[in-house]
Amino acid sequence: MLLLMVLVYAALLWLLFGMLRLPAGRWTVTAAILIGIVGIGAVSLAMNYYHPYSSEARFATSDTPLRAAIRGKVVSVSVRNNMRVAEGDELYRIDPAAVLSQIAELEQRLRRAEAELANARVLQRRGGDWQAAVQGAQSDVDTLTAQLAEAQGVLAQTVVRAPAAGTIVAVRVHEGMQVEPADPAPLMRLAGSGTQQFVAAFKQNPLQSIKAGADVEIAFAAIPGKVFKGRVKGILNEESQPPLAKAQTGIAKFIDGGQGRVPVQVEILDDLSSYQLTRGVRGEVAVYSTQWRPMALVRRVLLRMRSWSNYAVVGG
Repeated sequence: MLLLMVLVYAALLWLLFGMLRLPAGRWTVTAAILIGIVGIGAVSLAMNYYHPYSSEARFATSDTPLRAAIRGKVVSVSVRNNMRVAEGDELYRIDPAAVLSQIAELEQRLRRAEAELANARVLQRRGGDWQAAVQGAQSDVDTLTAQLAEAQGVLAQTVVRAPAAGTIVAVRVHEGMQVEPADPAPLMRLAGSGTQQFVAAFKQNPLQSIKAGADVEIAFAAIPGKVFKGRVKGILNEESQPPLAKAQTGIAKFIDGGQGRVPVQVEILDDLSSYQLTRGVRGEVAVYSTQWRPMALVRRVLLRMRSWSNYAVVGG
């Protein structure tokens, strides 16, 4: 942006001294240079603070870490890195032998407890003090029924399925691996399972000028000559910020890499459905506050110049 301002001022000086043939004396040139330095510096400082700009904006998608819910040995893995899955697709299986053995034992104990309860009720109907025996047998049946339901729930968890549609990344699990819930590292991640957000990374200095609801303009390198409208949805703090899939966004290096940038979520108001925008497409964002409005006009002009400059493709 600063370079564009310098180029515009240089073009103005060329127009005045080159085309209009104004006298180019020593003091005239010196004054023009000083005016340019002071003017461009003042405009740049005011514009950058009250109408901040970021050249680092990306579509960021939250990902879901997938960990083992039960302890056991993995007997098969059905997915690989960068594989698309639908909700409910099988990811991997844990050996169910121990759980099946436990279920068989519980079913056998439950049948015995139910038989004892039935006998106690028969004896109670014939007369005598069998109330305590009936209550004890009923308690055993209830306990075993709950344990059997819990074991059947564990059996269902031996087949791990995708909680939502997305792309499997960072697969760490393999056949024969012993997994357990206490393992802090996820066995794999499900990318693209959350809501896609457009996030811009701003420097900390103009943070007080970035308010929720503020007007925003966005330019994409992939869509030269176009500027789109939006608004600030909010500043992502540590609690609200979703995990950003680093393969999909370059903003993570500013947020996680110690650059001191502030992630700001932007809502794009214009329809982008007719444009081809893939993951990782870079955007440039300008936020317009309610202060120093004349500087906003300069920012709007510069952003449009930046957008038109995207037609110039150099190299490959």
